[in-house]
Amino acid sequence: MSNPFRGFYYLLFFGVLLLGVVALMRVAYQVPIIFYTRDISVLSRLHPLAGSVSSLGAFVWGASASTCFFTVFVFRSLGFRYGYVFLLCSGLLSLYLMLDDFFVIHEALAPSYLGVQQMVVVGALVLIVLVYLIVFGRLILASNFVMLLAALSFFALSVVIDQSPLAGVLKSNIGDWEDFIEDGAKLLGILCWYAYFIDTSRWLLLNQERLAGHN
Repeated sequence: MSNPFRGFYYLLFFGVLLLGVVALMRVAYQVPIIFYTRDISVLSRLHPLAGSVSSLGAFVWGASASTCFFTVFVFRSLGFRYGYVFLLCSGLLSLYLMLDDFFVIHEALAPSYLGVQQMVVVGALVLIVLVYLIVFGRLILASNFVMLLAALSFFALSVVIDQSPLAGVLKSNIGDWEDFIEDGAKLLGILCWYAYFIDTSRWLLLNQERLAGHN
């Protein structure tokens, strides 16, 4: 029998560590356990579909990260090098975006608990994405980058609506359809992002020797 996947131990350790934190918060700060373990809709007594589109977006971010990390694992197993760092960084970026989306880091956690304003967090993220695009520009241009371009365009539209005075103007004229445009653009961007990394991971796997030879 082959050696078990080492990630199994890391994942099991993470689960035990997470439960340990929950137990610590219960003992040290008397925070009810269900505060961390129950569904948000149950705790807040909202309809089960409340926030469903937002949650779906976080799931797709996670799927993007999983796709990149799985491909990195395959690369490492087969000794592939071209695109390894790109996929690793892409997976880490997708993972952060998932956490930010699900735990509303830039909107709530950072301003309220870390004292970092929302615009600072968003600005830092934009800078990181720009550096990412510059560093891996050659590989991205060689890939089917139209999907990534579409994703970034949708994200830009969502951010512009959210962070500019345009939001107030739209809200006063079209009501909650402003939210439809802003959040709809974000969801379409996430789906394009996921499609890009599925396609790029496949492309890198199938053409590794040729791509590495021309690197």
